[in-house]
Parts: sequence; structure tokens; C-alpha cells
Amino acid sequence: MANTFLTDKQISENCFIVELEKKRCSCSTPLQVAYFTMDNSKYFYLNTYYNFLTPCLDMDYIRVIYGDTDSLCLAIAHESWPIKDKKLWNELYSQLFLSASNENYYDKKKILGWNIESESATCLALAPKYIPPDYQIKPLSKLNRPYFSPKLGSWEIDLVFSMDERIIRANQIYLFCIKINTKYLVVFPLRDKSAGQIKNALQILVKNYHVINIRVDGEKGFNGSILKSFCQERKITSFFTGSKFTNHNRVVVSVIRTIRNGFGDDSQKFADNDLMQHMVQMYNQTPHSAYDNKYSPQQANDNQDIEGQYIRQQNMAIVPKAQKGK
Repeated sequence: MANTFLTDKQISENCFIVELEKKRCSCSTPLQVAYFTMDNSKYFYLNTYYNFLTPCLDMDYIRVIYGDTDSLCLAIAHESWPIKDKKLWNELYSQLFLSASNENYYDKKKILGWNIESESATCLALAPKYIPPDYQIKPLSKLNRPYFSPKLGSWEIDLVFSMDERIIRANQIYLFCIKINTKYLVVFPLRDKSAGQIKNALQILVKNYHVINIRVDGEKGFNGSILKSFCQERKITSFFTGSKFTNHNRVVVSVIRTIRNGFGDDSQKFADNDLMQHMVQMYNQTPHSAYDNKYSPQQANDNQDIEGQYIRQQNMAIVPKAQKGK
């Protein structure tokens, strides 16, 4: 996107609209050739699917993932091609899937021939009626990250964006920091999402609150040497990763959703830092369901006994499950 970026806008928590500058391109292919190629491709495509694949194969084991002008992707829940009409398959296969041993192979292949581009045993798609068992898959509930931390002073942090439609090519960036056990929320406005800006916000957080552990995932700005050095210097245990295989920070994601819901669809108010801080204050002073609505995040943050009792209760809820699993 170098030198082509114009504007961007966040339309949901993990979805953005990005506008790029239009580029010019030239094509010397006559329009008639393009139409001829497209029409022939469409005919050959549909003819092969309905007159070869459908009558020859058991389609209960097959799902079409996507198709394009010159490609077709199938999910097949079978150890091989689920052939139901072997005679017709043998008759038509050699005509459509040309063999490299054919003396006219390369000439025929140019004229809309079929070829298997790639195969994989790990293609993930909408499940067909038959699902082969995978004994390596574990129940998701056992892999979920718990909603609490066994240590006092543990935090989750994440960046949040909001587009202010009144200002073209500008958006408000926040750093959301939530104390995992007390659910106490602190929000910092940032000029940009650089490591330097994040470090400045974390310096204020460490100065004013008890911080011994920080965990975050998904954002490249968190995974640099600046923030890692910052945590090491202050003896803060950190878990920074952008791996797609890790479960996202559930506590901070939950509170981000709560604050967004509080603003509704008004992105301009969400981008107003004064209103944001007022909303955070309201959230911190409201009794939280984690404490059966007996205590607010503010009360839990001001009293370590409440946080300690919460940790013990969560540990007691997990230990029996682990023992049963053994």
C-alpha cells in the first residue's frame, strides 16, 4: 500500500475499510478476445461440473468452497475421489485431465484444459455431512484461557481505534488497560500506535497502579524490543505474541465490547476522549458480575483482600475440574 493509502475506517472490532488511491493500467488485448475467453471458460467450467463431476462422484462427500473464472476449490471428506460411476469416470477423466505423457499435452492444455493444481489433507471449510474423526482435536473448553490471574497486579492491554468522520484521514487511538482480577479499567489516548506512545502510557500505568504482569496479543506494536526492555527494566512479567494460535485476551476484549456498546453506533462520541474517560469512570463505579454485583471494579481495585478472595474462589473452581480430568 506504499504511496497509495488515502483513508481508513473501523466498522467493527476486527474489520476496517481501507481506501487506496486508484492506479491506472493499460491492456492491449482486444475486447472481443476477452469476451470469447470468458464465455468459453464459463461454458467449459459448467459443462465439466454438471456433466462430469456431479454424475461421476458422490456429492454427499463434496462441498464447493469457491470458484473463479479459471479455478475450482472443493472440500472432499473422503480418503480419495468418492467415485460412484466408475465407467463414466474412466471414460471422461482422460479427456478432461490430460496426461503429461500425451504428445499434444501442452497444446491441449492451453485450450481450457483441467489440471489439479494442489491437494491438501488439512483444508478447513464448512463441514460436509461426513466428518472424518480427528483424535488430535481437544475440547475447546480445556484450551480456553481463564478469566483470572493467580497473581495480584496482572493486566491485559490492547489497542482500540475509532474513526472521527468529521476529520478526514484521522482517527482516535486508545490503549485499553484492564486489571484482570478486579476488572478495573484505565484508558489512555494515543497520538499513534507506535511503541514509543505505548511505552509512555505504560509508564503512567506503572507509576499509578500495581503492575507485575502484562499480557497482550495480536498487535505488532507490542512485540518490539522497546516494550520488552521496558518490562524487563521494571521486572514486569510480560507475554507478548502475535500468533494466530493463541487465544485472544478475553478480559480486555470483553470490556472493549462493553464500552463500545455504551456509545452505541456514535463513532464521534467514542473518539471524544473526555466522553471516553467519563464512560470509563461510570464503568469502574458500577458493580461487576465477576463479584456477583456486590463490588465495583473501583472497590475491588482499592481493596486487595477482595482481589485475593476472588483469586482463591477461581482457583477452587478450577482445581476440582483438573482432578476429575486426571
